[in-house]
Amino acid sequence: MNLSFAEIKDLIAYGQELGLQQLQTEGLVVVYGARAVLPASPAALSEVTADADEVTSITQMYAAMGKDRLKR
Repeated sequence: MNLSFAEIKDLIAYGQELGLQQLQTEGLVVVYGARAVLPASPAALSEVTADADEVTSITQMYAAMGKDRLKR
C-alpha cells in the first residue's frame, strides 16, 4: 500500500481531530505530541530574548541538513 502525501496529511489531521496519541498504518507511524503554542501577535515575537545571529545560524544549519537529505 503506497500512500500519497495528501493521504498522509489527511490521516494526520484525522488523528488530531480524534485526539489520538498515536496513529499507525502500513508504512506510517504518527506519534502526536502537544500542539505548538504560537505567539498571539507580532508584538509578542519582539519579546523573544534569543540573539538574532544565533537564531539565524541555527536556521541555516538545519536548512543545510535538510538540503543535504533531499539530495540523497
